[in-house]
This record gives sequence, C-alpha cells and structure tokens, in this order.
Amino acid sequence: MIEALYIAAGVLLILIILYICFYKQVNVFIVAVTGKKRIQKKLCNHCKNNDLLIINDLWLPVGEGKYKHLDTIIFGNKYIYVTRIVKQIGEIRFSLDDQKWRVIYKNQLSLIDNPINQNKRIISYLLRVVEGIEDKDLKNLVVLSKTCKFNQVNPSDSEFIVSEKEAIKLILQIEENSNDDVIDPYEIERYAKAFYNYGLEAEKALKKYKRL
Repeated sequence: MIEALYIAAGVLLILIILYICFYKQVNVFIVAVTGKKRIQKKLCNHCKNNDLLIINDLWLPVGEGKYKHLDTIIFGNKYIYVTRIVKQIGEIRFSLDDQKWRVIYKNQLSLIDNPINQNKRIISYLLRVVEGIEDKDLKNLVVLSKTCKFNQVNPSDSEFIVSEKEAIKLILQIEENSNDDVIDPYEIERYAKAFYNYGLEAEKALKKYKRL
C-alpha cells in the first residue's frame, strides 16, 4: 500500500514538472482543442459566483434572412455587457479603427475581423428592437483567450478589451466604480427574456433554412 502511494506521488510529481516545463505548449493545446466553449464555461462559473446573469450563444435576427451570432451577454447590476470571445494564439496587434486585427504567431501573419466593430453592429441592433434599452446601458466587451499577447487598452468608458483571466474582475470593477443608477431587476429580467426569445426565433429560422 505504501509503495503504491510512493509510485502515485512520483507520477504526480513528474506530471507537475512536465506541466511547468511545457506550460505554454499545454495552454496552446487546450485553447486549440476547447475553442470558445471553455471560456464561456469559465465565464459562467465566475458569473454564478458573483450573482451575474449570463446567456451564451445567441443568434439574433438583424434583417430579413440575416442573423448575427453573439458569443455571450452578461447582465450586471448597472450595465449589460455585449461580449465577443476571441480565441487566438500569438500576438495581436491592432488599431481600434482597423477593419482587421493582425495576429502574429511563429512569424506568420493572419487577419481577423475587428471584434469591437462586430459588437457595435450587435449593439446597434439591440437598441433598435429592445424596448426601453439605451446606449448607456450597454458595454462593448472583447475577451481574448489566455494565449493572446496584446497591449492592454480600453478604447472608451463603453468599450473594453480584456484577457479571459481578468474579464469578470473588470466587470465587477466597472460596476463598483460607476455612479450610474442600478438597473431595475425587473428590467434586467425583461431584457434577458427578450434576448433569449430573439435567439429562439433565430434558431428556429436557421433550422428551417437548413432543411430547405
């Protein structure tokens, strides 16, 4: 029995040493395999621990036969965070007005759509269709995977770019430091229900389109 414990402890120690030595490679593998779902699950757990409401993976109708995918929406006490998750590996270089952001990994360049602008289009749609919601209620949040290297910058008091590790911490700071009034909980519930119903309608339409 004691010998088995020594063997188990030895194996565990070897695994810990390997993880420390290959930490970056392990993270790259995890991000590549799990995609956005891992980050969404992580956000869900943090939201649950901090009494925040969260909805993942919404398709929203933005015109006749047109739909936009929203990764995540988080409801704080004072603001609603329209959240886009960026899963990339390498250094991200960008100017806030760029249509494309540059991703550099192992000396290779790739381009991704500016997620801030993608969220702006979603926000513009929500302002048109959700009764009572105002521009000041919505925050544009971009969450970058832990394998992204980037210069920390917050474009404005309504737009934020943050790593997955700091996302909920940032939301809590924004809520705590704001002098704005708390949104009526009944309004939060109404907004959440509206977003959810729009998502259901869009999913039904998309499924019907695929069957045609």
